[in-house]
Amino acid sequence: MTLSNADLAVLGLTVAVGGLYVFRGNLFNNGSTSSSRPLPGTKPTAGADPGVDPRDFVAKMKAAKKRLVIFYGSQTGTAEEYAIRLAKEAKSRFGLGSLVCDPEEYDFENLDELPEDCAAIFVMATYGEGEPTDNAVQLMQNLGD
Repeated sequence: MTLSNADLAVLGLTVAVGGLYVFRGNLFNNGSTSSSRPLPGTKPTAGADPGVDPRDFVAKMKAAKKRLVIFYGSQTGTAEEYAIRLAKEAKSRFGLGSLVCDPEEYDFENLDELPEDCAAIFVMATYGEGEPTDNAVQLMQNLGD
């Protein structure tokens, strides 16, 4: 079986379009970060401010001058991706600096100390018959109390 010039052209075009689709994030991103990468400051780091309790999200928000905190409860990572997208949209559309947080890494006893000019958003997934994800169990218990 031989391939005609038309067959080779269609095959080449298909490979080129497939390659562009697969590498679209690297080729057409214009210097912005990929949506699958977390925003800077989303995870506690070893070099964090020594005067701030690493489990106190309100103090972290004040220290970093953030006005929005977004907590995600995710089993597979989908809610985390939505939280990151939401933070990027808040920054690009409204200029709001935000902190994206895993609820397992923070204490919620001081949730009522959130300043009035700040907001908290909860992006929560469920599994089974509406049970909270593993990283949101403690948060749901604290909110229920």
